[in-house]
Order: sequence, then C-alpha cells, then structure tokens
Amino acid sequence: MSQKLAGSRIDVLINNAGIYTDDNSNGFGRLDYQAWTHSLVVNTEAPIKMAEAFLPQIKTSDKELIVNIISLMGSILYRSSKAALNAAMKSLAIELKNQSVGVLTFHPGWVKTEMGGPNALIDAEQSVTGMRTLIENFSLDQSGSFVKYDGTPMPW
Repeated sequence: MSQKLAGSRIDVLINNAGIYTDDNSNGFGRLDYQAWTHSLVVNTEAPIKMAEAFLPQIKTSDKELIVNIISLMGSILYRSSKAALNAAMKSLAIELKNQSVGVLTFHPGWVKTEMGGPNALIDAEQSVTGMRTLIENFSLDQSGSFVKYDGTPMPW
C-alpha cells in the first residue's frame, strides 16, 4: 500500500489496529505463548512497520505526525504488547525528532464500543473529538507523549 501512495502526502498516520488474544483461561501459569507472540506482532510490530513504510509520505506533509491508539485494558498478553508499543513509540519519537516528525500515543478512554462494552464511560464521538483536537494542536515538543483523549498525561 505504501508504494501505491508513493506520491501522496500523509499528514497524520493513525495506528489503531489491535487484537486482544486473551481469554479467562490464559492467566499467569497458563499463558498461551503463541497467542502472546501474535499479540506482540499485531499490537507492537505492525505499528512500527506502518511508520517505517509510510515515513516518506509523512515527511512530505505539513503536520508530520504518527499517532498510536492504545488501551489500559489489563491482561498479561494485551498489556505487555501495548507496553512494548509505548516503549517502541517513545524510541521512535527520539529517532524521528531531528527529522521534524512527531509521535503521539493516545489512551482513547474507556469507550462504548464492542471491546469497551456498554458500561464504558464515554462514547466514541467524545473520544475521537478529544483526540482530533490534540492532533490539531500538536507541536513537536510533545513528541513521545502518552496522553489520554482529553489531554491528561498518562503515566508510563
């Protein structure tokens, strides 16, 4: 896909893919290592690959921003893959800062979606509106940040 878009500009690349490979039977002592590896590939390696593949298009834009959506959802497999994504994106922010490309990681909040469920605290519109505002107002000195959809800094 990157080759098909070789002449295009990408202002904001949003990595929002993720999988949750856990189930109630996969607790500590019963870890499914194949599922964990798959989770790491999709949740950690794929966003890095997307950034790598589309960096030329990002660098031709005015915004030059890579955004990652993660979650605080707790499980060993899912949480570890998203923690690895946080660390990888923090490193990517350091690597790309001298090229004026920013990296921002969001916790979208507990959102009423299929994954978030009906008891979640906010709807998708509120989450997306907040993240869009932060993207619109992004400055390079914020690169490497991990923030909630409303701009609240998230602890590492």
